[in-house]
Amino acid sequence: MDITDDLRLFSKLDDDLLTKFLNVAGREKSSPVDRAEVIREIEVALGDDGDVRGLFRVLNHLARGLATAKDFEQEFSEVDAVFAKLAGDDDEVAAGWAKLRTNKNFIDDFIFSRKEQELKDRFNRFKDVNATVDIRPVFDIKREEIKKCLHMVIVSFDADDDEFVIEMSEDDIDEVIEELQRAKKKLSITRELGLLK
Repeated sequence: MDITDDLRLFSKLDDDLLTKFLNVAGREKSSPVDRAEVIREIEVALGDDGDVRGLFRVLNHLARGLATAKDFEQEFSEVDAVFAKLAGDDDEVAAGWAKLRTNKNFIDDFIFSRKEQELKDRFNRFKDVNATVDIRPVFDIKREEIKKCLHMVIVSFDADDDEFVIEMSEDDIDEVIEELQRAKKKLSITRELGLLK
């Protein structure tokens, strides 16, 4: 399928279904149940005429082309002209682009969220963290009786192609939690000042 076939799919969605699609497509954290229900509705609407993946291909195509634009409005105008030219005399392709184009605010938001995610992925090396509690017995001098148990936590951080493992006491964990809470407070303050959304 090419982009014109994918654009044609938008013409087959009524306004209500298009809005539902744009809402689940644009929200990274939309519930899987909501997403599945909307996709099922779209599949019924499209019938044998198309594949719902084509709708996502158009959005991803727009995001790739516009996310790096220095002048978004100028670039969007150029995309608009290209899609109009691609549509040619095909009324369904033209109608599909017109429907999507009237939701330009969504396109702006969608592209911004993709750009934001791309930056997070580029600069955030963190992938996962795991913690395991380890109980270590401390024996008496003769090594015949357990006098005490030390409780340690083994924390493993996964980052890209690297792993960092550290053993921590409960006091260490408290210190890390306090530091992370301070970091969250700083983030909250920057949001209040409008420096972070």
